[in-house]
Amino acid sequence: MKKINDLYSEIELIINPEIEYYHELKNIKIHDKWINEIDYLFFNEWEEKLKTKINEITDLESPIKIKLAKVFHQELLTKYDDLLKLDYTNISYLKALPRNIFMNNFFMKRPISKCKDFYFSPDNSDAYEEILTKMSEVYGFEDFFENFPQDTYSPEELKDILQDEILFKLNEKEENLDMLYSYAYLSLFLENQRKMFGRITKYLDNLINFIKKLETFKEDDITLDEVLVNNPNNLKLEFKISKKEIAILFKNLSDCEIFHVDNTGFKHEHTQLKKYIDNANMYFSHNGELKPVKGINKEFAKIYGTEERIMHRDFEKKFLKGLIKDLTKRIEEINSEEL
Repeated sequence: MKKINDLYSEIELIINPEIEYYHELKNIKIHDKWINEIDYLFFNEWEEKLKTKINEITDLESPIKIKLAKVFHQELLTKYDDLLKLDYTNISYLKALPRNIFMNNFFMKRPISKCKDFYFSPDNSDAYEEILTKMSEVYGFEDFFENFPQDTYSPEELKDILQDEILFKLNEKEENLDMLYSYAYLSLFLENQRKMFGRITKYLDNLINFIKKLETFKEDDITLDEVLVNNPNNLKLEFKISKKEIAILFKNLSDCEIFHVDNTGFKHEHTQLKKYIDNANMYFSHNGELKPVKGINKEFAKIYGTEERIMHRDFEKKFLKGLIKDLTKRIEEINSEEL
């Protein structure tokens, strides 16, 4: 029981983390770490720790442990469903989470740097863009990168412009930038934590499904092909068009109402669509190498951004005309079919 209790305690840290906002430092602590000092290694290590604990409670030789694992599985699914309903870009929600700390502990280890003090380099370009994107989402500038294309402005210029826009909109003083960034970091942390929780849920789900198959297993009644068909990690969509053309395709399909993506609560009409594309298991060929479709927001900004739109209209029209030509050819093939 100790191992299952330890696992429940770990999950409780995700569902109800201890969050503190230090007013003097204008920074947030979560899991006893400063919010702007947490990187992906933190989540990778935590995820492996949770997987190890899950393995310890799924002992195939112990019927009691298997039953406990199934109960835990159902509770994990319920908790994950609850997490998916939370909006981590809602600043009012974010500000309601921390406990306010007005007096700093003299012996407490202070943050290495302030939240606003981060700088661009080729080695941290993704993290740099990530926090600026999160700032734009949390403070209501979801179309920022379309209005200020990344091909036109340097990373440092984009940071300065975004900060000025936010300070003006909120009527905040520059001295409060650290506070504003701290909540953007909190939003980013909670999203990454939720993604980790989703991977853990999927990991346990795969284990439970495997156990169920073992319980109902019949000799020679299952093949490797059947197992692979049921594994979503082996299912991926490989596009034979460029990343820019993928953005054009999805935007036009959305605009033509071929499909619908719920965008309730978001200012920009394609925010959720771009998030879906980034998180879907889709790939495209780049310089002979198959790469995942990530960072599609850049392509939307290039094609549909205010300043660069005029340079991409002909490109978009050429792609759509080519698509129409292919569809017309397909119609001709259908017409020629023998009934």
